Amino acid sequence: MKKTYYPTALAGKTVAGVPNPGEGLPIALTEEQAEHALRQGYLTEDAPAKGSDDARKAKKV
Repeated sequence: MKKTYYPTALAGKTVAGVPNPGEGLPIALTEEQAEHALRQGYLTEDAPAKGSDDARKAKKV
């Protein structure tokens, strides 16, 4: 089953073999796909806060 994750600024053009939608934008991955990227800091399970810089950057993309 897929879960929603959010790429961080550390993520490259692809995250877990899937094109990166942009920092702070949601991406659906299985837990197995996301496991390594989570440990490396490329993904987070927490959505950016609405008033944060990350949320503003996500809206601009």
